[in-house]
Amino acid sequence: MRTTFSSLGKVAAAAAVLLGVATSAHSTVRLDLTDVTGGTSLTCDTAFLISATNCSVAAGFSIIGSGAGIRFEGTVGGFTVFTTTFASNVPGTATAALLNGSTTLVTRTAAGQGDLRIDLAGFGYTLPAGPVKTLRGSASLTSSDNTFGATDLVFSQFVANPDNAFPIPGTDPTRQCSMSISSSANCSTGSIEWFDPLGGTFSMRDVQLIRLSSGRTVNTTISGTVGAVPEPMTLSLVGAALLAAAGVARRRASKA
Repeated sequence: MRTTFSSLGKVAAAAAVLLGVATSAHSTVRLDLTDVTGGTSLTCDTAFLISATNCSVAAGFSIIGSGAGIRFEGTVGGFTVFTTTFASNVPGTATAALLNGSTTLVTRTAAGQGDLRIDLAGFGYTLPAGPVKTLRGSASLTSSDNTFGATDLVFSQFVANPDNAFPIPGTDPTRQCSMSISSSANCSTGSIEWFDPLGGTFSMRDVQLIRLSSGRTVNTTISGTVGAVPEPMTLSLVGAALLAAAGVARRRASKA
């Protein structure tokens, strides 16, 4: 039996696919995986060279393309992860900046219930431009064998920072949203507006906490999006165009 839980509408279909990227000295991505219960943590930050402690190939990390994506397959403390793929579209497009992740077969291998945190961050976004933007998050989980327990859950947070610094959840509620998905309910929140007065380089962060009982397995996706807000003049032009179209339709109808 297959059980699916989703929030915030449609999850990005290309969560596990590398998106277009323009390279920049400030265009870096970071993936942290932490067994919160056991205290084990693994990190890959493309701002630094591959080493025994950063983006370690031996630990299961690999970098996709020119650094806009990171892949992980391996063990994090009391969890095994078949595949975690992270992708961004740094520096973004005129309409949206994306930060996506897909995790396949997260299994709690240790005894008891435990928490795995998957933390994605992207730096160096310059688009969409403009002083007003929207932040929206989406997440989903599936359990192909219906083993997602009654007290298991997935909690997701999405944060943006206009200074291109590491976004910290909880420090500025006007640029963050969060949700919880459990075995009994779906929780969602709409997009929120946030202000970027200088319209400069910004960063994004998606955080997902996966709580699983021993022996249980889930798949998850997570997607943070910063979108453009049309300027008042643009909205006025769109409104005028719609009114004109309605007028033409009425005239044609009256002549028929």
